[in-house]
Parts: sequence; C-alpha cells; structure tokens
Amino acid sequence: MNLEDVTGAGKLADSTEKLTREIRGLVSNFLDPIAKESGEFVADKIRGLRMKNAVRVMKDALSMTREAGIATNPVPLRILVPVLEGAGLDDEGELLDRWAALLASVAAGDPILTSYPRILAELTPIEAKILDYVVDAEERAFVDPDARKDMDTGYWGVLRPEFETELEIEDGRFPVLAVNMIRLGLCFAAPGDGTAEIGGTRNAPILYQHTEGLRPSPLGRDFVSACRGPSRRA
Repeated sequence: MNLEDVTGAGKLADSTEKLTREIRGLVSNFLDPIAKESGEFVADKIRGLRMKNAVRVMKDALSMTREAGIATNPVPLRILVPVLEGAGLDDEGELLDRWAALLASVAAGDPILTSYPRILAELTPIEAKILDYVVDAEERAFVDPDARKDMDTGYWGVLRPEFETELEIEDGRFPVLAVNMIRLGLCFAAPGDGTAEIGGTRNAPILYQHTEGLRPSPLGRDFVSACRGPSRRA
C-alpha cells in the first residue's frame, strides 16, 4: 500500500480530475464549438473554487433553457467566467438559483449587461429578496388605481415597515441594505411619509427619505428579470 492510499490523496486527486472533466464538458455547452482552449481556460479559473457549485449552476442553466425550448448560444467569456467564479464563491449556496438563471438568460440570447455578474456577486441573500419583493410589489401596483397615481407622481414605494415585517429583516438593518442597493443602481429611494425625524437636526428628514423605502430602477427590473431565467422573461 502506498502513501496515497493511506492518506486518501489518490482518491481525492481522482475525484478532482473527474469533476474537472465534467466541468470541461459542461462548459462546452456555453462556448463556441471551436473554442476548445477557452474551455480549458474556464476550467482552470474555477478549479480552485467550489467546483460543485459551478457544476450545479451549469446543469441547472441547461435544464432551464431546455425546459423553455431554447437552444443555447455561446456565452462570452467576460460573462461566463464571472458567473462561474461568483457561483463558486457562494459559500451558503442561497444565490445559486439566481446564478443559474442568469447564465441561462445569457445562453438563451437575452441582452444581458456584462455588469450583472458583478452586481449579483455583491448582493447578500436578503438584499436579493428585497429586490425581488420590491419589483413584484411594483408589478402589483400597476393594476391598483390608487397606487398607480402615486407611481405617476413619483411618490410610490415600499416602505421600511413592510420590508421588515414581510422579510423579517432584523431591527435597524434596513437602512444599510437600502443604501447599498441604491449605490448599485438597483433601486431608487422612495420618500417616506414625511412625519418621522431621525436625530434632531435639520438634515435628518433627508436621511429618513433615503433609508425608509425603495422602488426599483429600470436597471433593477431588468436585473431581476435576467436572474429569473429565460422561461420567465416577459
């Protein structure tokens, strides 16, 4: 019995090589048929990450396109590599469905901005839920006459109490999450009701308006659509 058998290193190496071959095979579905070297490049980029995450994302993306009856198109490396790297770094795995859907959208030929993988990589699971919630709430508001009036005047938005109740956001955390999503361009600040004050200074109402509610930006709407996969595209 050799040292590799004792330590299990041999089995680990075989398992890693098998997984790497599987990744190369899956990657080929998202690349131009003649781009063999690109497949090697992508496999090398994600070898040191959580390869199982990357495998799951590619398999799920292929399933989404097939279920939608859509043939996969070559995915640009500037999108494919960040998607697989981002999925590989998703320690908790809560965003893997979104990574797969984003890849499926690109493979389906949808016009996806190259910034979307970076944006998704910067979101926490609760921020992704907030964005989904506010986009869905806006869609519902379109068919509500009273809400539509507020939307037309720019005063519609989902306010902090609703987020904290529906999504169980811990007390005091929402303002930080809201500012980050505004920074990423996914949401606009929704004005509050104008009655609350934070602190006691003249500038406090401005801070209140920027942290007490959100409404989705055009970028946020399109990003959510891309992260829901081609079968859910409008």
